[in-house]
Amino acid sequence: LTANIVPVRVSAKEISIGSEEKRDRLIDERVIEHYGGSALEHYRVLDRDQKLILIDDFDSLGMNAEHYQRAIGYIKRSFSSAVLTVSERFDVSLLGSTAVANDLSEFDEYKLLGFSYAMRSDLIQRWYALDLSLDKILLDSKVHEAQTQIDFAVSKALIPSTAFNTLMLLNALQTTQKGQVVDAGVAQHYDSLIRRRLADSGTAAKEIDGLYAYLSHFAWWL
Repeated sequence: LTANIVPVRVSAKEISIGSEEKRDRLIDERVIEHYGGSALEHYRVLDRDQKLILIDDFDSLGMNAEHYQRAIGYIKRSFSSAVLTVSERFDVSLLGSTAVANDLSEFDEYKLLGFSYAMRSDLIQRWYALDLSLDKILLDSKVHEAQTQIDFAVSKALIPSTAFNTLMLLNALQTTQKGQVVDAGVAQHYDSLIRRRLADSGTAAKEIDGLYAYLSHFAWWL
């Protein structure tokens, strides 16, 4: 806002379906949600180059090239700037659409830096510093132990080097016996993620054990 640019956040699906008018109304609704009803008139009179659209799940459109084209077409007509994020596994060539590939080639490409060793070490230090009952000797001991365990897990590619996964293992260290945190902590972490995704997909609780058996065979086959 200090640069006189007003960002609006929408999902990829929302911006890829419906008529032009419907998507215009969607933007109006988001402006009201973000900045309040009084901001809408001000937003409407802004120049096109003062409007920025943020889409944090652009690759959620899957393999539907037509939806990508509709989304990009609307973005190019309505905004001079856009920030689109995709996962590292996104590969535009798999869509089989030269038009989508050409449209996306007009965007500058950036990649988020990984969670470095220094950042991981700082996070571990801050985690244990929250426990005011620890004296300096015990604090240093716990920090050293955690760094050793987590660095091992990351070096063996058992978990990605992210803040989330570092916190997951730090939590596991508090509930798991020393020496087991890498195996048990990582296993509990992925078990939780798998169960959450199954639940989000509408899977009934009584079906999860059966799906687990299937998934284990499928993972082994892969």
